[in-house]
Amino acid sequence: MRKRVGPSHRTTPGQRRSIDAATLRLRLLDVLERDFPALRRLLGQEVFHAMGEAYIENHPAPHFPIRRFGRYLAGFLASHPHFQRQPALGDLAAFEWALGESLDAAHETCLHKADMLQHAFEHWPKLHLHLHPSVRFVTLLWDAPAIRAAHDRREALPEPQPYEEPVTWVVWSRNVLCHYRSLQAPEACALGTLAEGHDFGHLCERLCRWIEEKHVAGHAAGMLVQWLSEGLLAEARSG
Repeated sequence: MRKRVGPSHRTTPGQRRSIDAATLRLRLLDVLERDFPALRRLLGQEVFHAMGEAYIENHPAPHFPIRRFGRYLAGFLASHPHFQRQPALGDLAAFEWALGESLDAAHETCLHKADMLQHAFEHWPKLHLHLHPSVRFVTLLWDAPAIRAAHDRREALPEPQPYEEPVTWVVWSRNVLCHYRSLQAPEACALGTLAEGHDFGHLCERLCRWIEEKHVAGHAAGMLVQWLSEGLLAEARSG
């Protein structure tokens, strides 16, 4: 008895391309949801999904690891005709992206007080203090960290609140946990000086903008002690 052979169920090349495109789209949306959880809650699932679709249309083919797909989302929200009417969204995306990047880079060991004591105090001005790779800076106009903190505590999200002036936040990771705090202008300048590759002496010179010269060294040393205790530094090199 002959068996009947039904029609082939093999997909055509065009169908496979459509399936692959749809699969990639779902993966990209999933990446955005994981990288921007507070933003997703703030917008709601439906609006976030529509936002993600629009972002994918503007960034259809990532030429970098898929994990980094969301790196342009803050700029996209700030320039999109619909979302730019809610400027807090771009700040929240920028802050959440900084958190994710920080966690990804949290692998190197931190500099400790004992490491600094190996350098004689009179040599400190020539020391180059290297920030830990997990350190990120983000300057915000809206209190995005309060929204993310509420999300992490599984609380109701607060209404976005604007700052009176831009505020710089430092983000870093230690022991698989992400930390962040706002910076006053002198400390933001000091950490920025280190990020630019300048030595400790140059940092002290820049602090003279806010602090009397005779008090600068002590003030800078106090900052250094805090940075060491928090794990913001990775290395100290002389010369």
